[in-house]
Amino acid sequence: LLAESHGDSSSSWSPYIDLLPDRFDTLMYWTPAELDELQASGVKSKIGKLREDQRFMEEIVPVVRRWPEIFGFQGEDDKKVLEAAHRMGTLIMAYAFDVESEGKEVDKDGYMSEEEETEMEKAMVPLADMLNADGHRCNAHLFYTPTHLSMRTLCPVPSGSELLNDYGPLPRADLLRRYGYTSPTYAIHDVAELSHPAILRLA
Repeated sequence: LLAESHGDSSSSWSPYIDLLPDRFDTLMYWTPAELDELQASGVKSKIGKLREDQRFMEEIVPVVRRWPEIFGFQGEDDKKVLEAAHRMGTLIMAYAFDVESEGKEVDKDGYMSEEEETEMEKAMVPLADMLNADGHRCNAHLFYTPTHLSMRTLCPVPSGSELLNDYGPLPRADLLRRYGYTSPTYAIHDVAELSHPAILRLA
């Protein structure tokens, strides 16, 4: 994705990539003062910007520098590469779909655990990723087949109505972290998180 978006402008993916945003409201881009408003939430510990900065500098930047004919960035410093890598990471987190694979266990609602979801492969699905989401009014869903992905409506949809996907049982804190907004329709999935030290103190 980094090569396609910053390398050859004649890429067949350019029309799709040009539609994707280059500015975000996700927590990765909040200022320290804005993040302080979340002081009572455990979601702050999940942002990990410094950790990702280090990982990108160690794993992404060397690859980009090794093959400039593929990735571009000639004459640009590592900070530009880092910014672009963060944009790609944010796009994948906000727009990509989890691709189901064999051997993964799901719960009664068809969702996987957070640990298994983290290990799943991600796929950018043009058009399907343009749908907004609503936990109550969801009328479309991405279905998987052995050969392709298919976004289908779940009920009759009147002409001119919005197609709405569903992110699954995400608490609003993770909705904010991944997508940059919250919605009351996901309040039912909110959780109270207790740290290990707090539990040990109360034990």
